[in-house]
Amino acid sequence: MPPGLETLPAELFLRVLEQLTDKHDLSALSLVSKKWHGLVVQALWKSISIQPRSDYSPYRLIIAHLPRDRLQFLQKLHFRPKTEPEKCTHARDDRLPLWENELSEGESEIVDWDSTLDGSVYGLDERFRFLNLADRAVRVLDKLRDGQLSAFSWELGTCIPSQVLGPRGIVPCKHPLLRSLSLTTPQCHAPEAETREIDLSSFVELRSLRWIGPHPAHLRTLSAALGRNSARLQHLELYFDSWREFRNPLRHWTTGIDDELQRLCASRLFGLTAQFPQPILFPAISTLSLTGVPLTAAVAQALGFNTLWSLTIRECPGWREFLVWVVEAGLSVRLKAFEICDRDGQDPDSGL
Repeated sequence: MPPGLETLPAELFLRVLEQLTDKHDLSALSLVSKKWHGLVVQALWKSISIQPRSDYSPYRLIIAHLPRDRLQFLQKLHFRPKTEPEKCTHARDDRLPLWENELSEGESEIVDWDSTLDGSVYGLDERFRFLNLADRAVRVLDKLRDGQLSAFSWELGTCIPSQVLGPRGIVPCKHPLLRSLSLTTPQCHAPEAETREIDLSSFVELRSLRWIGPHPAHLRTLSAALGRNSARLQHLELYFDSWREFRNPLRHWTTGIDDELQRLCASRLFGLTAQFPQPILFPAISTLSLTGVPLTAAVAQALGFNTLWSLTIRECPGWREFLVWVVEAGLSVRLKAFEICDRDGQDPDSGL
């Protein structure tokens, strides 16, 4: 061991460990002494990713070998696919077998295992698949202390079980002080998908929010989350799969002209007011990435360009109006990274 390493305070040593990304290096360091072994264990279990056995069966989460004495160190929990997210379990005709020991006790009682030859079920109904997914996720979350998590991710590409993130979900109820939340949800058209609530109202300390593929039914939920955390948000990433999906429900509230629909959606999403100029909604924002999100001059007014250093705009209707206002307002822009992608393939410089 290098001279003096033993004298480092534990907190400082843990910061050093955060810079080591190779788990082999961490494992080797854990063999140096009993003291550092305990600290390395803390570092290794600070963040974990729960993955499915296969991306073709996202409901089969691997949750074995998660001892409670290790989970006590967990701060960041991620549910992620092995590669790219597959379709939601509601949208699949899954012919892979599900074994009896992969279901919870309640689910196993529903399935007639005696009718199978090998103790497995083929073409399992989506209801059982989703129950299995929810059950496994909750079993992991149940092992954690209240308030233990600082970061949570659901990026499996499936609908999020209400037991996890619904109004009475275990995450909002037990971990309201999350600082980072990342969601990837599908454009699932199953009847029950639209009514499956996502509740973000408990989270009031978010510094980072990422939501890929929100459903139009989630617009109010997303808007409320932005409003409650606007003063603290430093990183925001929103990815709307289809502006058309959001546009159609809004036709009941306006004449149906695209420009008016864009303004209405942007106003509801960001909680804009009739006040001019708009009050700064995100005074601490540093990175902003928007895809398919309608933009207006009022949105540009509401951003904190004094703190923003990275801006990404991809295929956002109204982006020209947004940028024209920034240029004409003569704002002090401190961007170090700027990316823009136009949906109609025109030169982004045109119209500016």
